[in-house]
Amino acid sequence: MPALRCSLVLLALLFAGRAGALDLDPGHYYRHIASEFRYYIAPADEPLAPETAIARLPTDFRELPARQIDFGFTSGTIWLYLQVTNRSDRADTWILSLNSRFMNELRVYQRRTSGWEQLLDNSERSNFAERPLDYRLLAVEFSLDAGEESAVLIAYRSRGTSYLPVSIESAQSFADARSLSNTKSGGFYTAAALMFLYSLFQLLLLGNRIQIHYLAYLSAAVLYVFHMDGLSFQYLWSELPLWNAFASLPLGLLVNIMAANFSRHFLETWRTAPKLDKLILAVIALSIMALLFGLFVEDRYIKRASFWLTSAGSIIYLSAGVHALLKGNKSARFYVAGWVGICTASILSSMIHSLPGVLPVSLSFDITKAGILFDALMFGMALADRAAEVRRQRDAALQREMRMLSEAVQANKALEAAQQGERDALQIAERQNLQLATASHDIRQPLASLKIALKNMDSGTGSGANPRGAMESIEYLDALVNNYLDSARTENLFSAEAQEAILDQERFPVQMVIDAVREMFELESVERGLELRTVNSSLWLKGDAIAILRIVSNLVKNAIEHAAQGKVLLGCRRQTGACVINVVDTGVGIPDNELERLRLAFEQGTDAGDGHGLGLHIVDDLCRKNGHTFSIESRPGRGTRVAVSIALA
Repeated sequence: MPALRCSLVLLALLFAGRAGALDLDPGHYYRHIASEFRYYIAPADEPLAPETAIARLPTDFRELPARQIDFGFTSGTIWLYLQVTNRSDRADTWILSLNSRFMNELRVYQRRTSGWEQLLDNSERSNFAERPLDYRLLAVEFSLDAGEESAVLIAYRSRGTSYLPVSIESAQSFADARSLSNTKSGGFYTAAALMFLYSLFQLLLLGNRIQIHYLAYLSAAVLYVFHMDGLSFQYLWSELPLWNAFASLPLGLLVNIMAANFSRHFLETWRTAPKLDKLILAVIALSIMALLFGLFVEDRYIKRASFWLTSAGSIIYLSAGVHALLKGNKSARFYVAGWVGICTASILSSMIHSLPGVLPVSLSFDITKAGILFDALMFGMALADRAAEVRRQRDAALQREMRMLSEAVQANKALEAAQQGERDALQIAERQNLQLATASHDIRQPLASLKIALKNMDSGTGSGANPRGAMESIEYLDALVNNYLDSARTENLFSAEAQEAILDQERFPVQMVIDAVREMFELESVERGLELRTVNSSLWLKGDAIAILRIVSNLVKNAIEHAAQGKVLLGCRRQTGACVINVVDTGVGIPDNELERLRLAFEQGTDAGDGHGLGLHIVDDLCRKNGHTFSIESRPGRGTRVAVSIALA
């Protein structure tokens, strides 16, 4: 055995004489030293022992074929040999920084005068606390005496990439590099945290449920980066080495699944692009299958395939966004910009992993981090853009419905006045046959046209309904009636009852209010995942139409905000001389001890929701001013019913 050891040392010395050594100066650092190494790839079944590798010196060890220590996805054991010399006149300690968060098995040996000394023994079963240096990346110290010539032997196996960017650092340069790396990582996580908080604010304040899918994607992406940075093993599961060895595969696939899920819900591809939606679902299914195969198959093959699966998925998600943009979905513009970035990063990352040694794999990770950050930022802007577009559409619908309702109310008021004028004119005609025939001829024809136009307007089915045209007919009819009435008054033909003042009352169908409210809140209810149901009615109301519309819209708005799931029902029923409008929801309900207090301004219940405590106060105030009554019945956990009683016309 001593003879064998001597022969091995002699072979090592011969190899050292042929290959040259890396001169180290105390206090200096050495990076980009891949060309100084010699390598040998042993079969997977060969024992991982230094004697085995030393026996192959120098014949089986060769120069690296590229500028990077990267042999792709290989199942063999990679041996690296580096000769070092301390040419100075004092001893010093350096840090061999392996710049890798994890290897399935990694050992480091140093040749000293007494033989080979093991500096590091780390495997997929080693806890984080067993590392020689408390750092997220693997590193180990080694020392050289003054003028000492030595060698470093590194052996490692990986079920993923074999990229190993080795450097030799001084204590100061290692601390500086560690600080710089932490600063960069801190910037990434700070930006991600700000986007997370903004999205959470949007979800809680505005109830925008699409933010849930965005938060799921952002959380998965940040967790994946956190793991690939080596921080998860340091802070989250430091005593779960086997899970740490496997986690990169499920976390990477989870990002792909969450990205697909967000794309589907943001673009609603099941409705707008069914074919692309099937492709997105296929990516989700393949990701789940890859994860299951990773439990039973050598995960290096699954990891390699997962890179290209992610690239294919990003191209599909980008295509769905371009399709939506071409179809006129303006809110997809930031979505497309985000996926251009992540798609580019994903393809570059896949190419780097498929061409080992050409570019450093660390560059792939930096590109991925930048792509994820840019992608998440663009997604956040896309959601904000979409929320603004929804608000614009709702405001436009509200203004349109209010304008149509106002015009219809004015038309009904004018019709009432015209009908009263017709009755007065008929009373005059009973006394004057000639004037009766003339008035009937002049009044009946425009009145009939007016009634047809208004009927079409109210039903919403007529092709020629025009509120402006109806108003012109009414003005003409009113002028005729006033002309005859003035003439009749001059001749003192009116009875006392006919000359009494006509009350200024509005008469309109309650269905106009129901339709207007449904149009205003239908899009918002769908966005919140609620079902807004309305029941048609043929009843007519008497009162201030604008005030009644305000009352009902406030009640429906409250119901939508507090009904976390289920439905909201708007309908009415007849009572003696009154119409009772009911708004029923399946929300969280209101405790009995809060019902009266919530009628006050700026008072909110325990379930504050998105409101400002004004909805019920406005309803209460309008009802009191207009002579209406309303009541609330609520059961916590079961929902709320609000009933408003309004006089029938």
